[in-house]
Amino acid sequence: QLTNQTVLLISIIGNIILFGLVIVFRSNVKQQKEKLHSAEERVDRLFKKEKDLQQSFNAQRALLEKTISEFESYKALNDKREESLKIILSGHLKAYPYLAAIMADYTTYDIKLLAEQLNWGNNAERKKKVISINQIRASANERIAEARVATYQLNYLLSLYPVLEDVLDSEEYNELDYSDKGYLQNADPVRQYVSKEEWDTMSENERNQKALDNYIQSHSKSKWQIGRDFELYIGYLYGKKGFDVTYYGENKGLEDLGRDLICIKDGKTQIVQCKYWGKDKQIHEKHIFQLFATTVSYCIDNHYGTKDVSPVFVTNISLSEEARRVAKQLNVTYIENVPMGDFPRIKCNNGTDEFGCSTKIYHLPMDQQYDRVKLAHDGDMMAYTVREAVSAGYRRAYKWSPGK
Repeated sequence: QLTNQTVLLISIIGNIILFGLVIVFRSNVKQQKEKLHSAEERVDRLFKKEKDLQQSFNAQRALLEKTISEFESYKALNDKREESLKIILSGHLKAYPYLAAIMADYTTYDIKLLAEQLNWGNNAERKKKVISINQIRASANERIAEARVATYQLNYLLSLYPVLEDVLDSEEYNELDYSDKGYLQNADPVRQYVSKEEWDTMSENERNQKALDNYIQSHSKSKWQIGRDFELYIGYLYGKKGFDVTYYGENKGLEDLGRDLICIKDGKTQIVQCKYWGKDKQIHEKHIFQLFATTVSYCIDNHYGTKDVSPVFVTNISLSEEARRVAKQLNVTYIENVPMGDFPRIKCNNGTDEFGCSTKIYHLPMDQQYDRVKLAHDGDMMAYTVREAVSAGYRRAYKWSPGK
């Protein structure tokens, strides 16, 4: 049996343990309260930050909606300006810079929007970006405006002189690949169309014929070369019909005024314009207008009546319906969808040298003087082959060092 002292001791010890547990519990409660208070403060800060972000987002959304609305209004206004652009350009050339500035502003409007979206608050780095963006836009506007003025001027010139389209579509004559062909400055241009082995092993007449064959079959001819071949082919067809043909376009180049061929027979003259274009293009009324105008000009310059001179348009593609309607109204004959055919390409010319001696010279299509040679002398001819030209007593023209 426990004594009273033992019971008392146990009671004291129990009270001490209970008191210790109470102290620990109260300490834990205090710590939890402090943690809860800290969490509440963080939540309050987060709510405040969320509120600030929401306000900023609402402000940015309102600004974006405003700028989008302004942009749509600006675009609608610009569309109206574009509709009247041709009218303005046709009569008011001084409007070019003004219109170019408008188009530059329109083209860079998205840059302006970007700057406005960043331009809020007091962030120094953001302000620097806004300044940089505005500087970029100013520079872009200047460059775009210059390009627009040049474009408007070009479009105006094209409306006056459709023949310039041929120039823009053409490639340079020296576009052909001369690599590994022994090509040298002032060398025989036949080298462009024969291999080194052919050049070294063939006779002069053989390699000249090989070069001509390769030229005819080449798929890398420039559009200018193809157009010239088409003019020569149409001229050849006129010649077979008994016309006296002057290759005006071939000789005059850009100065031909749209008169590629002048064909005369029985006192009647035909001013012929030839167009050999890609199948994806179409002849429009402006080309008919140009041919009609140059025909009238020819009549005035040569004191002919319009009944003695007629315009003819020949092309490998089709005319637009409007072009056909205009051609019918202006009495312009047009011949569509004419394919390229075979014709003699070697020009055989009779002339005299610097000593007054008679010369008989032939020119290949790749020769330097080919386009300048006029077959205007008695006995001049076109030949299909080098053998035909040589058999008729002609030799190759040399405008380079023959030994090269």
